[in-house]
Amino acid sequence: MFDIGGQTTRPTDNSAQDNSAQAELSRDNLAPNIKPKKKEGLDLGVGSGVMEQGNGPHIPEGFSLEPDGRFQCNTCQIFCSSLAVAANHARGKRHLKAIGGVQWQNGVAVPNGVNWNGDEPILPVGDKLVKSPRDIELSCPNITKHDVLDCEVSVQEETTLTVTVTNRSGGDLLNLRCNLLKGTKANVVVHKSQLQPGESGAVDINVQGHHLGVNTTALAFLFTWQSQPDQRLHVVRQLRVRCTDDIVKQLQPTTKYKRPRRRKFEPRAEIVDGFPLPKMSMGNLEKQIPLDQYPIPRGLGLLHGKGMEEWDGITPEQKKQLAKVKELLERELSTTNHCEQFSLLLHCEELQMHIDIRNYDMQGVTMRRCKENRRLLTLQVPGLAENRPSVLKGDCLYVRPLGTDGNVKGNKEFKGDVHNTCLNEVWLGFGESFMDNFLEKSRFNVRFSVNRYPARMHHRSVALEQNRMDNVLFPTIASAGTWGEMQQVNELTVTNAKQHFKDRRLLENAQQVAAVCNIVRGVSRPAPYLVFGPPGTGKTVTIVEAMKQVLRVLPSSHILACAPSNSAADLLAERLLLHVSTAQMFRLNAGSRSIATVPDSIKPCCNIDQSTRAMYYPSKKELMKYSVIITTTVTAGRLVSAKFPMGHFTHVFIDEAGHAVEPEALVAIAGIIDSDHGGQIVLAGDPKQLGPVIRSPVARSWGLEMSLIERYMETCDIYRRCDDVYDPRFVTKLVCNYRSHPAILKLPNECFYDDELKPCADKLLRESLCQWEGLPRKGFPLIFHGVVGTDMREESSPSFFNPTEVSIVMDYVEKLLATRKQKITETDIGIISPYRKQVQKLQKVLKNHRNVKIGSVEDFQGQERRVIIISTVRSNPDFLTLDTEYRIGFLDNPKRFNVAVTRAKALLIVVGNPTILSKDKYWDMLLQECCSHGAYTGCELVSDDTAAGDVLQRLADMKLDDIIDDKRDAGDHETEGDVSAVTRHEGPEWRHDI
Repeated sequence: MFDIGGQTTRPTDNSAQDNSAQAELSRDNLAPNIKPKKKEGLDLGVGSGVMEQGNGPHIPEGFSLEPDGRFQCNTCQIFCSSLAVAANHARGKRHLKAIGGVQWQNGVAVPNGVNWNGDEPILPVGDKLVKSPRDIELSCPNITKHDVLDCEVSVQEETTLTVTVTNRSGGDLLNLRCNLLKGTKANVVVHKSQLQPGESGAVDINVQGHHLGVNTTALAFLFTWQSQPDQRLHVVRQLRVRCTDDIVKQLQPTTKYKRPRRRKFEPRAEIVDGFPLPKMSMGNLEKQIPLDQYPIPRGLGLLHGKGMEEWDGITPEQKKQLAKVKELLERELSTTNHCEQFSLLLHCEELQMHIDIRNYDMQGVTMRRCKENRRLLTLQVPGLAENRPSVLKGDCLYVRPLGTDGNVKGNKEFKGDVHNTCLNEVWLGFGESFMDNFLEKSRFNVRFSVNRYPARMHHRSVALEQNRMDNVLFPTIASAGTWGEMQQVNELTVTNAKQHFKDRRLLENAQQVAAVCNIVRGVSRPAPYLVFGPPGTGKTVTIVEAMKQVLRVLPSSHILACAPSNSAADLLAERLLLHVSTAQMFRLNAGSRSIATVPDSIKPCCNIDQSTRAMYYPSKKELMKYSVIITTTVTAGRLVSAKFPMGHFTHVFIDEAGHAVEPEALVAIAGIIDSDHGGQIVLAGDPKQLGPVIRSPVARSWGLEMSLIERYMETCDIYRRCDDVYDPRFVTKLVCNYRSHPAILKLPNECFYDDELKPCADKLLRESLCQWEGLPRKGFPLIFHGVVGTDMREESSPSFFNPTEVSIVMDYVEKLLATRKQKITETDIGIISPYRKQVQKLQKVLKNHRNVKIGSVEDFQGQERRVIIISTVRSNPDFLTLDTEYRIGFLDNPKRFNVAVTRAKALLIVVGNPTILSKDKYWDMLLQECCSHGAYTGCELVSDDTAAGDVLQRLADMKLDDIIDDKRDAGDHETEGDVSAVTRHEGPEWRHDI
């Protein structure tokens, strides 16, 4: 356990441990204010020239050369596909402005001309661009306070804006010309091209709605005076056309967004015990190794809240504690500091979780007596069915009664033990004194708490691993493979596997066969064996076959098979049951799991008491009879507590290992496998996909989100790729993709998997939508639908939504379901969006299509659909810094991009703003891929480096855009006491697999 020098309290029961954590929070009441480290690229300086580096390619100064051959402008953060494009950008106005090459004031010299639709330039060199000209008045009913000409039009409808120009000069004739820059389908009609002094003339702009979204262009006026024909004056107004439909109008913010005030936690109160769950047959499994409380060190909450940085008013003692913490975090992970580092990071994550869970606290709610059990009360908890928040059987909630004035009454907080959950309803047991005074119409404040059991298991795992685990945690070429092969496995080789494999489909896949054989032979021991499984390559099938072969070749073996989630563990059980009897296999579920969530197919091998219809824990003696025990990684800790004999478990398999933090993976290893007893550890996963959800920016920044399998492949030489191959003694990379169409697989394959994946999906299925009538280009099952929507927030929710994208996604869903030639069902379609509010808006409009799965990238990890639609949401560049700093949304997050685009089997549709997405390397590559194959549709692509695009950018820089009235809302920085940005914006589900 990590100690920063302060005192810790050691609670003895559940209420005390929750109170301890709550006390730590109420003392410090802090969440971190930290900006994670940013990745740095090669910076060659700034400027607009071109320089040569040795004998390599010419690199424009201020650019970095990417591994894929593209050039990134380090100033503008855009990617250029070739040297010519990079050089052109370096000379362009956007780049010059960004590096200070052009200064924009009230009157501005234009370095290059912007043409009329003829040859004569609108803004020739030397002319002036002004915002508020003297002697000329421009008026329009549709003009905003920032001089933006704004209009709304429905699709395929027309509207007319009229701008009135008045000559306010003392006596000179005014000549008027007017035209639009590119980007909007509109006609401009100038009714009077010459205006006498005091005379007004109308300019009509006839606009037609073609594509949903916001279309912005510039309306350029050219004025000359009769007395001074050589002096030309330009006035440019931004024209914004908002093309909408009924859905877009329906989803407008209910009220204007106001950032929520930091929640003030109520003072600590005396906790009155609740009505605990009845004693069940759950105590049969021995507890010989204690599970300590691992309380949060006093004072750590303050350091965590300050982002592990000094602050004004820091005391000498606090400075000493901070120095100790930072010294530990900055040291390279090793056997000597592994336990301390992870203990510290786990405490940081728990601190943030205790704050984030309070985001779900409820005020002024009512409860009612449970019809099924009058001793209990029921409480409606919105979002419970989606694990937002997660409340499990055995957890507890805390309520405080309110008086008639709405204020908290008394100084007592009543603990409610959770007896059952059903959809969005919780059954709570309170003490007798509370129940005696309960009235149906009484109102209460409800406080949610974090179940500390998983965190305590994690802490114990890193404490136990200190005992003789060096060769497992930090395997080297000197130690790996030194135990030799398992006995009695000489018969299992790649050449004779055909006659033994249970799943005959694997025989056509050389990598899967090799992985199974090497696992069974134990060639990597004591080092774990890794199965690197990119999307759709069959890693679960591979390790399941390996388990079956272990049981066949080594019948005395005992296997512990784990996964971080119940669904993944259930899948292991379902596939093993095809060839392993229930007499050999046992699926050990947590006591908190509802039987209703257990698949019927595996119930015969589960720990379900048929008499009570509840979960039970068998004794150690009974469990030792089974050849295979399947659990979640956290529940595996109960086997550690029971102290199974060292050497009993000969093999430990962890599927989806990339989804677990390192201490969680170690729960199934430390105390189970000992380096003295020759066990085989197998981890299967994909370090190129998303890891576990980490809420604390401190913990995330210092490495807690890196899974064990990713650390192995990033830092251990035996697992690294060498000479374009992995050492088959220690790792097998699966390369046959059985999921996606080659066009969908192409980009992630090149970007993340060394272009080694082979498209092996069923041809009929993967090509089933290649002729769909909605494709811009038949035969290419990708669509990039460009749209300039509007990022919106409402009420006190900081999460973003984009109504325009919702409408476009809805249209695609309707078209897909109406397809006759290629039958598409609701279950074939998945919709991914990174922001929780966008998911909710999509669910609202698609309420009649409940079998269409809608969720975040994390919700879809490990899943696949015939059709995937991605709504990227982001359209306002003002929020890009927020996305990057706190790693929310899609940009600057390669793993999230990889997961999102690899879920689709036959059709991938991306809906988003091409200008915003092109700022990210991978999204820009996807955009260019679609454009090159004719798969782009939607809004017109306008580069900022074109003359027209440059003028539009300058208009935005001159603050003519009023999409965001209060720029303070653009920032959303985490400060002390705040719920994390991850929870506020993305709202990931809470852990419910124990």
